[in-house]
Amino acid sequence: MQGDRAVRRRTLVCALFAMLVVAFGATTAVSEDFGNLVTADEAVESITQADSNVLAEDTPAEGEETATSVKATESGFEATGTQPDVTLSKEAEDPISVETQSGDLEVTPVGTSPAAGDGEVVNEDVVVYPNTGTDSDTAVRPTENGVETFTGIRSEEAAEDFSFKVDLDGEEKLEKTDDGGVAIIDTDADPAAAYEGEKPADVAAGTDRADELKAADPAATSASDARPDAATDAATAAEDIRPVDDPAKVEQAADSGALEAPAGEKPAGEPAAGSGEGAEQAADAAVEAAVAEAKAEATDELGELRQEAARSNAVIDEAAEQTDEDASEVVVATIKPTWAKDADGDAVETSLSVEGDTVTMHVEHQDEDVAYPIVADPWVEVQRWYVGISHWRPVWRHETYLSHWGVGTAHVNWAHPAQCWNGRRCHYWGNGWHSIGHVFTRFEHGWNWAATYTFYTYPIYAQRWVIAHWEPVYAWMSYTDYEYRDHVSYDPATDSDFASAYAPASELDEPVAYAAGGPNGCGPAAWYGKHVPDAIKGVFNFRRSCDGHDICYARQRGKEFCDRGFRKAMFRYCGKRFPELKQAVKYLACRAAANIYYGAVRDFGQSAYDNA
Repeated sequence: MQGDRAVRRRTLVCALFAMLVVAFGATTAVSEDFGNLVTADEAVESITQADSNVLAEDTPAEGEETATSVKATESGFEATGTQPDVTLSKEAEDPISVETQSGDLEVTPVGTSPAAGDGEVVNEDVVVYPNTGTDSDTAVRPTENGVETFTGIRSEEAAEDFSFKVDLDGEEKLEKTDDGGVAIIDTDADPAAAYEGEKPADVAAGTDRADELKAADPAATSASDARPDAATDAATAAEDIRPVDDPAKVEQAADSGALEAPAGEKPAGEPAAGSGEGAEQAADAAVEAAVAEAKAEATDELGELRQEAARSNAVIDEAAEQTDEDASEVVVATIKPTWAKDADGDAVETSLSVEGDTVTMHVEHQDEDVAYPIVADPWVEVQRWYVGISHWRPVWRHETYLSHWGVGTAHVNWAHPAQCWNGRRCHYWGNGWHSIGHVFTRFEHGWNWAATYTFYTYPIYAQRWVIAHWEPVYAWMSYTDYEYRDHVSYDPATDSDFASAYAPASELDEPVAYAAGGPNGCGPAAWYGKHVPDAIKGVFNFRRSCDGHDICYARQRGKEFCDRGFRKAMFRYCGKRFPELKQAVKYLACRAAANIYYGAVRDFGQSAYDNA
């Protein structure tokens, strides 16, 4: 028994030893796969070593609050001071949620390491997740208009590709932009449904308002307005075929050669008594036959024209549907072009690519001459917009209408002048032409038999595009459209958008003493101030920012503080004035002008501050 116990004991010890060896080996392998594991503080130190500014604490001036901050909750972290709601999870693999006008936008890291640590708040405004990848860490900072992420790369062992999945409520798509960023587009954002203003009714064609809209639309000026009875005219024209007794048309037909006797021998001899009645009956029968044939031809032609109009209308409807579909797409957020730099401050080549709903940041650092650590920065910014009436568009229809009446002729019979003596009323029309009842004949001097003809009219149709009515076109517009925003009344002392850059809320209601009668826009009060414009149309309007700067100087808040607030206010204006991706060039021009104005007050504003 003791021997058996000894054997079992040795076996158990060997098994435990084997388990420890396996466990130790597995732990070593995991550690090797995940690289050098660090703490959150060490991750911050690594990112800061690459760029000391990205995670630097935002220390507000006296009386000023930090723009954004992060507070912990039971489930994660919430941002304050941001326009959209931003929510972060404690787990690194969970999505970052950003509120947009099209619903919540979720950005989820792809391939997060199992060794990633929980998020920790740093400097009250950044959440740091250590070990999110091999020798790499992630920091997330909520911003005023979105969220900025920083990827810290600690060694050459770190990956070069960092991907994240983008998910938006509803239907979305991702598109690369010309500047290297990515646009997140809501493809099912119906502007007409989202329009909150009073929805105007269509403008009827033919009204004064329709005339104004028509004059403003180059395509509409070449079209006639729709006539309410035009369709009725075209539909009933075939029923309005009738004989015509008109000397002018008789002469016109004769001159054109339309009246030619049919081939064959003319009847010989004198007409029998009563043959005039037979000729009249023959003429009536010929008219009825010709009219019936003309009706059939006109009806067939009208049917063909209607089919062509239907095809044309289908093309117009398809184009309008495509226009509406294009209008339903709106950029709800953008991922700014990414940048990266190493510990020496040198730029590291980086780019963004899109595949389906996944965006990948590529950082070219392996086998490159770079100094570790490296920090890379993809930045998600939410776009803000409202729905307005972009313009009015004409609703067209293809109209088939009665253009004019044609004159047709039909040979009826042969006639002899003697018939005019046998009870038939003959009227002389000139140039040898006579009418005998419903027919016309031209007796030659030989008083022989002559061909008789009947005349009838028939409709001739044409087609045209006409404006049936006008309808408003709703479109997504920038939240700070120029006319919408820059021409409203404001009080620069209490305008929260701008005053907050200079003074705490407790001071906004305090009276301000001015040395020169109050804020006077941009430029000094001297004569050369007029050469410093408040605005350049389509580029900037810094009047509010300049007035706020004057207020700050009058309060003697500190020159440097006022100047920094001035630049902050102008930058905020540029972001609101040109928030859309397609306005990037104007946005950069606005920022460039803001830097010029800021440089002017920073370098030459001391005397103005002293005298305020």
